[in-house]
Amino acid sequence: MDNEMERREIEVAGIWPENDSGARNVRWESGKFWFVTRREMATIREAKYKSKVEQYYNRRVGPVAFKVGDFVYRKNEAIWVENQGKLGPNWEGPYRVVGAYDNSSYKLQTMEEREVPRTWHAINLRKCFL
Repeated sequence: MDNEMERREIEVAGIWPENDSGARNVRWESGKFWFVTRREMATIREAKYKSKVEQYYNRRVGPVAFKVGDFVYRKNEAIWVENQGKLGPNWEGPYRVVGAYDNSSYKLQTMEEREVPRTWHAINLRKCFL
């Protein structure tokens, strides 16, 4: 491999596709030619695309926070109830938030003012507009 690279460095007449069929582009780094294959170029493009998608998403998503007294729905997947199948409800409630903690967890109360056991994380709650 080193001999081949040295030969190509000496013959600086152009691009040499005869031995590297995947080579589509040549770049100059620290005095030597390095071939960038199509696969490497695709990987770079994919990383740029994923970065742009991440930036787009993060600009529009904000932290979820509820205040004491807000009404929320609770996700049915988070509680251990019998699976009602595809057509069953995804959310249950409404519940009133009676306690808010620093780690995005909340203490809930039913509409009949009974405490719901344990705390619930904000991921499993959705704002209810009554």
